[in-house]
Amino acid sequence: MQWIDEASKSKAKAPINQHCLKGKILFEMKKYNESANEFKFVIEKILGNDSYSFLGLADIAFKNAIDYKPCGSSEQDKLLGKAYGKYLEILSHD
Repeated sequence: MQWIDEASKSKAKAPINQHCLKGKILFEMKKYNESANEFKFVIEKILGNDSYSFLGLADIAFKNAIDYKPCGSSEQDKLLGKAYGKYLEILSHD
């Protein structure tokens, strides 16, 4: 993780890959808020239509919906709908 942070701070022209990789690693480590922050950073500060970052955020939304307790509730349905919307949003950027 440290080398990703260092590479992101370097004068690299496009640190998108470093931030997306860090977001993916944090997602796998179940650090969803930190993961979302990496993907949001790319979208807000570097490239507003980065499909990989949108995909990362959609995956986080889907994971939150699946993990929501109690399963089968109307709130879980809303969260699944939100995740579905995020996946559709990706298609609009390509």
